[in-house]
Amino acid sequence: MLNSLGGGTSVQITIKTGGDGFFPPRTSQSQPSQSAFGGQSGNIAEKLSDMMTSLLFMGSMMGSGGLGGLLGQGLGGGLGNLGSSLGSGLGGLLGGGLGSSLGGTLGGGLGGALGSGLNAMNPSAMLGSLVSDVLDDLFGDVGKQQGSLFGDKQPSGSELSAYSKGVRDVLSSILDNGLSQTKGQQPQLQSSFGNTGLEGLSGADGFNQLGSSLGLSVGQKAGLQELNNISTHSDSPTRYFVDKEDREMAKEIGQFMDQYPEVFGKPEFQKDHWQTPKQDDKSWSKALSKPDDDGMTKESMDKFMKAVGMIKSAVAGDTGNTNLHARGNGGSSLGIDAAMIGDRIVNMGLNKLAA
Repeated sequence: MLNSLGGGTSVQITIKTGGDGFFPPRTSQSQPSQSAFGGQSGNIAEKLSDMMTSLLFMGSMMGSGGLGGLLGQGLGGGLGNLGSSLGSGLGGLLGGGLGSSLGGTLGGGLGGALGSGLNAMNPSAMLGSLVSDVLDDLFGDVGKQQGSLFGDKQPSGSELSAYSKGVRDVLSSILDNGLSQTKGQQPQLQSSFGNTGLEGLSGADGFNQLGSSLGLSVGQKAGLQELNNISTHSDSPTRYFVDKEDREMAKEIGQFMDQYPEVFGKPEFQKDHWQTPKQDDKSWSKALSKPDDDGMTKESMDKFMKAVGMIKSAVAGDTGNTNLHARGNGGSSLGIDAAMIGDRIVNMGLNKLAA
């Protein structure tokens, strides 16, 4: 992972070893591995890799300021032609099947999204925003920088191929093995960009490292975004509900809560004419995902949000959250189980971005 920001600092990058740093021919790729998405994890990683390569190329063509403005201010109708022309340029730069595929991604799907205008719920807009946020975290506010992301030198076809492979490999690992395991298995490599940021990046190895680092950070942010966006509502002081669109994720979190009754207890509900709440006979998982008309009490919803916070800490790698150090009655680790649920939610977020 890139741990330092831009400027004159040394940037630490962690990536998965192996491979020659180049994008292999599409015809030689192995079959997508089986996962929670019915064997489609390889397809999801490949699609996101193509989109992130298109976004990087767009940034190098437009300049970082142009990319920041494009992603931050909304994408209007006239930009559809821009997406198409950039798609053609990318195809010409890389050549062959890879260029055709990535050109189609940018000139077709992404270009169409540019033309129709993106909103906050559009997967292309969400991915673009995450990529922009990651670049901001690593190299400062790219939206305010002037000139190309890579200075006077544009990435070569082999460099973009290496970047795309780095993204795809790390996203495939996240989808198949989990974010927590992928982060833990990556050896650390050192790379100094000095005062030049991305302008100092060159060679296939450097771009492969960049792709791996961006892919890992986007995966992490996709999970955190899912958790941050959980919405709830109440229709009385005693009836609280998770909104329907978030109940699949709430079910996963409820399963985590059910593993630790000594921490979360049982959900409670209270009818309007009752003086005190009663313990529900439902599990947390069912009470959150399939509530009846009584919902749950505010105190129970607060316990759910506490669990959400624990899982967010696990996804973010926040070892300072002392709640994650607790152990259940059988000796199970709350932190490990929170990370496992976090892995599932990260995959939900990546699947949504690839929709």
